[in-house]
Amino acid sequence: MSTKDIMKLSIQNVREVINNSILLLRDVDNMLSREGLIPLFGSTLGTETSKNIGQSMDQNSYNTFFSQFMCRVYVDNNELQQNRIEKVTIVNVQLYHANCPLLYPTVIAGIFKLPRTFTAQEIKQKVNYWWLKHVAFEYCSYEKLKFDGTSITVRPWVEEKNETEVVFWCHELHTFENQGDIERKIVEQIREYKNFPTYTNEGC
Repeated sequence: MSTKDIMKLSIQNVREVINNSILLLRDVDNMLSREGLIPLFGSTLGTETSKNIGQSMDQNSYNTFFSQFMCRVYVDNNELQQNRIEKVTIVNVQLYHANCPLLYPTVIAGIFKLPRTFTAQEIKQKVNYWWLKHVAFEYCSYEKLKFDGTSITVRPWVEEKNETEVVFWCHELHTFENQGDIERKIVEQIREYKNFPTYTNEGC
């Protein structure tokens, strides 16, 4: 295969992974809506990107033209209507990470138990798209992550006197072959941890 054919095929493969990831997140939207969770930022896909010509591929560059991840952020509709939001749920497709060269594209789901209640206006200003990516790959070490759905519980910002508690779990993207996989690997576990943090499991 010629160099130009390899380049063309590589781009096509990336486009297919991106498209499949978006389709997965659309299915997550539909399934979580039945659980009373709605997207906090409407139809927006959360990402981190950079258009700076000075960017590089080194491990300190978290913002690059090709984003490391895409995510959706959800809140409980009842909490939103009451203007008292206690938890945020994030589902993240991590395509790669500069700190983790061995990483395969991975789906991460996580629930953030906030240190206090937030109004609808406050929570939109508080949440960052990178939260789950940071917890999984920058606060925790890649070597301690498990990709079989085993949950991990952490308080990533406790040193900053922030008591936010997070439970998250990972599955490699290629293991999602149908909607049943999404239901079992994402939705059922979100349902299981609905009353989070009333459970015990290990941290990273």
